[in-house]
Amino acid sequence: MNNIQNTIDLLLQYLTKQIGYKIIIDEEYFKEFPDFYYLIYNTEDYLINKNISNALVGNFPVIIKKTKEEFYTLIYDEDTISLTFEEVLNLPFEDILKLNILQKFDLD
Repeated sequence: MNNIQNTIDLLLQYLTKQIGYKIIIDEEYFKEFPDFYYLIYNTEDYLINKNISNALVGNFPVIIKKTKEEFYTLIYDEDTISLTFEEVLNLPFEDILKLNILQKFDLD
């Protein structure tokens, strides 16, 4: 978990810098799957203090591939995919990649 914690810390620092608010993980939506981690984030002010004025809108879930620690946003559209969201998340990472619903990004 220590290695993934370092990776998540880098992700949160990157998002905080990009967005301009302190970003944290919504622990309710942090899940580990065999091939990847899935998480949702928002501002600390919203998740801790419930200040809806600082809630992020339109942020996509992040998937972190375990083997290379690559970052992807999950852009799920139920109108173009015949699988439910839960079915998608239970697929192996390579099968999710084939659905063309992941957008890779770097922390640069």
